[in-house]
Amino acid sequence: GRGSKTEQVRIAVSRRLGPFAISDIEKDCPAVSRDMVRHVLRAMRAEGLIEVRGVGRGAKWTRP
Repeated sequence: GRGSKTEQVRIAVSRRLGPFAISDIEKDCPAVSRDMVRHVLRAMRAEGLIEVRGVGRGAKWTRP
């Protein structure tokens, strides 16, 4: 249904304990495109749920 991919990404992020990369979320959600993963991560960062450290390929996301 609508929003299910967003929910998949949010659940995958909530299961992560330490820092993670976009590729880790992609492995957890094979049906979700990289662009969609990025979109959801940006939204979650705007909500203050996660933070990003670094830029580009080396960027790691964490929960504050």
